[in-house]
Amino acid sequence: METTAPEPRPTVGLAIVNGLITAFFLAAGVFLVLRGWPAVIEGFGMRDWREGAGWVVEARMPEIVRERTDYKSKAFYTLELVYDYEAAGRTYRGERTGLFPDTAQWQPAKAFVRSHPTGTALRVWHDPRNPARSILDPSIGAGTWFMAIAGLPLMVGGGVGLVGVARTARLVLRKP
Repeated sequence: METTAPEPRPTVGLAIVNGLITAFFLAAGVFLVLRGWPAVIEGFGMRDWREGAGWVVEARMPEIVRERTDYKSKAFYTLELVYDYEAAGRTYRGERTGLFPDTAQWQPAKAFVRSHPTGTALRVWHDPRNPARSILDPSIGAGTWFMAIAGLPLMVGGGVGLVGVARTARLVLRKP
């Protein structure tokens, strides 16, 4: 009579590794979805905003991060633009340039400030229901779409992985 070998059982270490990998994919997917989809939805909501004339009040580039390594230092700056625009017979002030804040290193940041001297004409989009809300570029960029879409399969993969982790844990905890 032939005997069959018992089915090999996963180890606790395998269950932990599976759980960590699954947690990483799930967390990455949730992060990307929560970061990307609100901006996509907001961008679509701006489709009926009105375009109007505006002008630069001030362009600045405050330092936000400085990375130091053993051999050099690298700084990043946020690009801020204060502008006035006219809507509904009044003048409003805005600061929002895009769906996400812009950051850059020294040279691009300096070029941005130089290219926007006080008084420079701008196109400004504003909300017709609330003219105090404005933006310079209401388009949804490729990076925003990437975050919104790439997060979905990561979340699904993490969810499917949770089923595998639960099965592995059940096998590990089951008595022989």
